[in-house]
Order: sequence, then C-alpha cells, then structure tokens
Amino acid sequence: MKIMMAFPSRGEFSGGGRTTMRSLVPRLLDSNAVEALHVGVPKAEQASLGDLPVETWPANAGLKGACDWLRERCSQLRPDVLLLTNAHWIDVGDVPVVCTVRNSEPMVRPLRGNPLRHGLRCVLRGMATKRSARRATRVIGVSGFVRDLLIDRWGIDGETVGVVHHGVEAPIPDSHMARPPAAAAVDEGLFVFSAGDFTAYRGYEDLVEAVAARRDRGCHDRVLLAGGPIPWLQREQGRVEKLIAARGVGDRVTLLGRIPPEQMAWCYRHCKAMVMTSRIEACPNVTLEAMSHGCTILSTTNPPMPEMFDDVAMYYDAGQPEALAVLLAAVDDMTDEERAHRSRATVDRARECFSWDRATTKTLAQLRLAMEAARP
Repeated sequence: MKIMMAFPSRGEFSGGGRTTMRSLVPRLLDSNAVEALHVGVPKAEQASLGDLPVETWPANAGLKGACDWLRERCSQLRPDVLLLTNAHWIDVGDVPVVCTVRNSEPMVRPLRGNPLRHGLRCVLRGMATKRSARRATRVIGVSGFVRDLLIDRWGIDGETVGVVHHGVEAPIPDSHMARPPAAAAVDEGLFVFSAGDFTAYRGYEDLVEAVAARRDRGCHDRVLLAGGPIPWLQREQGRVEKLIAARGVGDRVTLLGRIPPEQMAWCYRHCKAMVMTSRIEACPNVTLEAMSHGCTILSTTNPPMPEMFDDVAMYYDAGQPEALAVLLAAVDDMTDEERAHRSRATVDRARECFSWDRATTKTLAQLRLAMEAARP
C-alpha cells in the first residue's frame, strides 16, 4: 500500500493532530502492509515531528497552498490512497481520499454558550467538515459518538464511515515526572485534578460548585485545574475565576495554566481523583491519559465519555454539582484495596482498547476499504 498522509492546515496542527502524526507515522513506516509512506506537513510543524521523514509545503502557503501542494505531490507520486488526518477533502483525481473528523462541537452546539465570533467560526468549520465528509471516499470518526453524529445529524452514508479511536502512549516514568510549581504546597494523593482548555462546554463550574457544597459540610477538597484560554474564548477562564471567587473557594482551587507533559503526568499519578466535567468531546486525549495513569475517574454521562471509560469511571449528570459532590465523598470513603482495583482496571482498559498499535491497525483497515470502494 502506497500512502500519502497529511494534515492540511493554515499553519500549525491542533494538539490532537500533532499527537496523531507523531504516533501513527512511525508505526505506519514499520508496517509490512505499507510499501511507501509520504508525509506532508506545514513547514511550521517540521520541528515538532522530530526526525520523522516528512516533506513540507511553504510556511506562507496557507490552506489553499497546502492543498495545491498535495495535489501536485499526489500527481507525481500516484499513491494508492490519500489519508488526511483532519476534516478536509482535496480533489486528487482518481486517488481515494480518507478524511478524519476529530471535533464534535460543530455538529452538536456551535452557537450555544459561545461568543458570536467563535460560534460563527464553529458553524463555518461544521459546514466545511460536512462538505468534506460527503465528498471523501471514506471518513474516519475518532469515536462512535462522532460516527453517529455524522450519520444521524448530517446524513453521511454510514457505509463510508469508520471508527478509529486515538491511542495513548505509555505513561512517563515516575523519575521524569515533575510537580507543577503552582502545586508546591499540595499534598500528594489528596487533591482532585481536571484538565482541558477553557471553553463554553468544559463544565468546570460543576467541580467548583461541588467543592463549595462540600466545604459547607466541612470537607475541604483541594483542586488543580490544568488548561488555558483559547482564541475568541478568553472570557471563559475569567468566568470560572469569578465563580471561584464568588463561591469563596479561591484557596482550594488552583489554576495551573497549560503545563508540560511531565507535569500533567505528575498530576495524573498523584491525584485522588481525575474529574471529567466536559459536555462535548470527540475522543479526548485527557480521558485516555487518565486511564493509562490508573486514575480514579469521575465523569459526566455525556457521550463519548462512557464510550471511553465504560465501567471504570463513576458517573454523574452534567450540570448536577450535588451529584458530583456525592462522588467526591465516595472517593474519600474508598479503601486502599478499592483504589488499587480501580487503578488496575483503568490501566487495563487503556492498554487493551486505546493503544496506538491498535489505532494503526484500524487505520490501515479503513484505508483498504477506501481503496476497494474506489476500484472500478
């Protein structure tokens, strides 16, 4: 199989896109099923992929220039299939095209709770994704939830849509983990952790309200939140900060900002519980990382979280902080044996269901289906 693989974009990758390229490319290169692999990336991302063999299009090319470059390379190389690891479609003649949908917000609630500018951006992104999904030979959804949205909400032919979950790398060794400086005074094993950049659908208010309710009952939780603002949504972090102040838990909740992997790993490893408060996700890396580190997990019931966690998490309904407070109390009441059992179960699930080797095998299967569909 000869594969052309790319992430066409205006500039840099998304975080998930970067992780996918870093993880899939070396495994595809090692696969006996792959005769040749050509990888195209923006010039700005070449360094982020280390010594992986990649080709680049000019730094100032923009999305149109990236697509033009890919058309030219496909014309020269004549691959069996073009794999786009984001939600784009490019007309490359008779070469089958597989695109990847890794964002559910444009399909679920592009305007709800968002500033108008960001909401309209989501609407436009959704329109582009829908066009790409309809034109592609095959579509990869990063979860069953994304697949169902493509089929049920956008009318994409279910025969053309497959599912390939992200994988997760092995945890960073303890010796390479680092305590975040802002958590210098936080006791190991006695804090709650949550992570994700501040968005309208992140749901951090559930955790803040639950901590405030438990404080009123004499339970003093310590919370670390990792994440930062994103373009056009800077107000969301301010909204959470105001809520923290209004509920009087500023001394209990610490905002870490964006932290590097070794500090994220320390938080996963040493928290008493990892809380997933999001209302919308596609295949969030933080869920997979939490499992791979053996966290005790508390999560909303919103899809795709149950698809990710199955029975290794404890669930509450989003927007119900009292229910989350009950789960936090249950964590405090766990025995060491119960914690160890949960930790083993989450690690086993991450290893069995969300390895990058598994993702590579399933990706190759989707590419074969695309090639078969394109045959006369």
